[in-house]
Amino acid sequence: MTILVTGGAGLIGRFVVKELVEAGHDVVSADLVPPAALRPRESFERVDIGDAMTWTRLLTQHRPDAVIHLGAMITHTAHQAPVAACQVNVMGTAYLFEAARLLHRPRIVYASTIMVYGPPSAYQEPIVTEDAPLAPNTIYGATKAMDEAIAAHYRAVHGIEATGLRPTVTYGPKRYEGALGSINRGIRDAVLGRPVVWSQSFGRDVVHNPIHASDIARAFVRAAVGSYLPSPVYNMGGVETLSEDDILRIILEAAPQHGPLSHGPASPTPVSYMRADFSRFHRDANFAPTLSFHDAVKWAEQYYTDADFRASILGAPDTV
Repeated sequence: MTILVTGGAGLIGRFVVKELVEAGHDVVSADLVPPAALRPRESFERVDIGDAMTWTRLLTQHRPDAVIHLGAMITHTAHQAPVAACQVNVMGTAYLFEAARLLHRPRIVYASTIMVYGPPSAYQEPIVTEDAPLAPNTIYGATKAMDEAIAAHYRAVHGIEATGLRPTVTYGPKRYEGALGSINRGIRDAVLGRPVVWSQSFGRDVVHNPIHASDIARAFVRAAVGSYLPSPVYNMGGVETLSEDDILRIILEAAPQHGPLSHGPASPTPVSYMRADFSRFHRDANFAPTLSFHDAVKWAEQYYTDADFRASILGAPDTV
């Protein structure tokens, strides 16, 4: 199969590409920035996904069997540039679906977000299922809710095979800004024996079901190349329920070689969102995450200290 992956050089994208090429698929990696190196069976397209002609060209030229659409402006950049976020996140997704309707009908698996649900104060239930009403309170969450509406229209009216995944906190190397910054920097610095500077990014009352980028990548691949899933959208996260204090404690315990701990300024706009139930995807896709948070810190220790292992993830040697 030929799979088009937008955001192919990103946090989740590199793991998606790795999974696909190792399974024998041909991959077109599309992004604004190139990956560190191309893997065998991978080609690269520098693209602006907010441009309608981008999708016309990609689908006409490559005729992919499936599109894994990860490219987007993330939470903090969307907050800073809401108009650009609407153009990239909403119009980019609309252009993809319209091009699929007119030109070629690949299966489309796209990234939504758990932030379509909004804060816990909007709900009576402590944990929400996919059937709960959406109540985003960020620009990023609102753009992703609109993406879900677009996908639902093209699925129902035009028969496009479309599946959305709503990841919770997804962490992993190579993203050190935004709400994930403290988590990813904290893991990196702790396993390298550096001082750990922690800045609170989430509300004190918030608990997470964090999932490693390698696990969420497997979920996207399963949805794209496995049997077509019955639900239009799925919550997706890890099996552990952790507060931000729990996350910091596990990092320090799993990497006792860490340097001194200090606390930087907390985020002026701490992220808060609902806990979600992930059982529907686990059941329908026969899927389960493999890395606990503790094990992921140990995985990161190998990643940051073993150049060959790091190259196996990135596709090429890289410095830390």
